Amino acid sequence: MKYLIIIFICLLSACSLFAPAEKKPTRQKSFTELSSKNPKWIKQALKVDPLTANVPQITSWIIENGIEVNFLADPELPIINGTLLIPNGVYLAKQQGDALALEALGSLMRTGGAGERNPEEVDLLLEQLAASVDVNFGAENASISFSCLSESLAEVLPIAQDIVLKPQIDLQRLENWKKQKIASIKSRKDSPNDIASLTFNQLINRGTPFEKLSSIKEVEALSRAEILRVHRAYVIPNKAKLVLTGDLTDIAARQLALDYFAKWPVSKNFQEKLLDPVPENAKGIYFYPGEYQQSTVSIGQRGVKRLGPDQYALQVFNDIFGTKSFTSRLMKNIREKNGWAYSTFGGTLEDVIPGKNIIYLQTKSEQTVKAIEEGVRTLVELQTVGPKEAEVESVKRNIQNSFVFDYDNYEKIVNRYALLKLLDYPDNYQQDFLSNIAKVNSAEIQNVATKHWRIDDFIIVVVGPSSTYNLLETAVADPNSYLYQYPLKQITFDEQAKF
Repeated sequence: MKYLIIIFICLLSACSLFAPAEKKPTRQKSFTELSSKNPKWIKQALKVDPLTANVPQITSWIIENGIEVNFLADPELPIINGTLLIPNGVYLAKQQGDALALEALGSLMRTGGAGERNPEEVDLLLEQLAASVDVNFGAENASISFSCLSESLAEVLPIAQDIVLKPQIDLQRLENWKKQKIASIKSRKDSPNDIASLTFNQLINRGTPFEKLSSIKEVEALSRAEILRVHRAYVIPNKAKLVLTGDLTDIAARQLALDYFAKWPVSKNFQEKLLDPVPENAKGIYFYPGEYQQSTVSIGQRGVKRLGPDQYALQVFNDIFGTKSFTSRLMKNIREKNGWAYSTFGGTLEDVIPGKNIIYLQTKSEQTVKAIEEGVRTLVELQTVGPKEAEVESVKRNIQNSFVFDYDNYEKIVNRYALLKLLDYPDNYQQDFLSNIAKVNSAEIQNVATKHWRIDDFIIVVVGPSSTYNLLETAVADPNSYLYQYPLKQITFDEQAKF
């Protein structure tokens, strides 16, 4: 038996001599390799040798009606993507009283038929071609995009062109949209999150066109003619950008732009300027009672416009304070340390109009006041002490490391390039972003926390059970509370808040 064991061990040893070598772990690509398809300025900012990289070059030109075309060839797959960016969005529509019609247009341009094709024909043809056309009206601009196989381009482009220039706005599809919109308006009061968010936005914009919400009565009265009027007023080539990327040559891209977009007439009534009305002072605590087990809270005030002198410090402040979920101070102090919130976030959200400062949280009803006060205390600590430099450096690294993922494919690169130009960002914004983030220090974070947040001027919206109101009454009468002497009132909410 002893000899058998010895023989067995020898056989194992021999097998190991002839066994294939252990496979080495797959080498992780270096940052240079990962960034090889990103623009030169990213590599320079991150100190990657640009000479070893295959850097894509965006080609831009302007066609006869003023549309700027931005093109980046990407022949890796037989796919072509295009996006038309138009500088008219929801903010301008609210200012002009056209917000509801624009919202309907955003849905029905694509789904309501186009040109000579009815809605079903458009849907079926796009499905057969494995193509898509999408329409979206955001706060500042519209985007109308298409994606298709290279071989289907000649069939998809006429459909996309009709959707842009000749939407049908089918009456039956309009009626279906109106039913869905009415159901959405009715359901606003069913969600504490919706009540808190909509009420907060109403209050920070009180007395301005940006306060208004659509009503059921307005939806019922909306006509096809009104939607088509809004289409003529808002879907125009003035200052528009056309983005093309994919399996397309420069010559083909130029011909495409000429054939399908160059004859689109410029509007003589183009209005691009957004007003900046001053809202009414709405400081106070606004409480909406309901049969809830928890409280939903929005705290804050009107904020600042984007691209201000503190924009980079505010980005770092936001990540430290409350926009980076589990690593932010709000999350650590309110949830992890004290267990007073299920979720929380906060920050200064900049916008083309003055944005908002917000602290949001959900908490057990009996802990509402404690959670609110801890959120405010967290802000006060940043105002009075400021963050530690190590904390600032860690956040800056995270911002810098994640920045490259905005540019990890060709479509993202050229779309972001065009959008930043459309929204009037400085020409050097992208090139200088990383270096500007790197300059931010602890003192600047403390400064923006103090400069842009006014604790004695907060709007606080609380949606919770009736018992929470008693806790708030006690807090506003307590000299040791951050809520001391804050006006407190109950509100109602149907289609929107009533104060």
